Amino acid sequence: MYRKKASPLICGPRSGTCPCCFGPNNTRPGFGFGAEVMLSDLGKTGFFVAGRGSYSYQSDNNLSPANAPFNTTLSGAENRDGLAAGFGVGYKKGDMGLGVDYAWRSLGILGGTNILSFSVQW
Repeated sequence: MYRKKASPLICGPRSGTCPCCFGPNNTRPGFGFGAEVMLSDLGKTGFFVAGRGSYSYQSDNNLSPANAPFNTTLSGAENRDGLAAGFGVGYKKGDMGLGVDYAWRSLGILGGTNILSFSVQW
């Protein structure tokens, strides 16, 4: 069961069969928000630091099926699904830049995950 989503900017006006325009109709919408604070060019050295945080709510994790003999709503540690935090440090001078970023994200009942990335810019 699928419903057509309104996304003319992605799919175009004549793409009624485009796969990106369809999604399941038995889900509820979710939302997410995030913030970043960055201190750049610390002491005119070219170094920067950044802190990030976000939360996304997936309503499908809180289903209420009719006549279900069990509760599907997450509680406790599992309810942290969608929390994420991270930081980054780097150096940029002219066109050249190097960076290291770390992030942690809760995956609810699956636990947390750590993400480490390196970036090079020229």
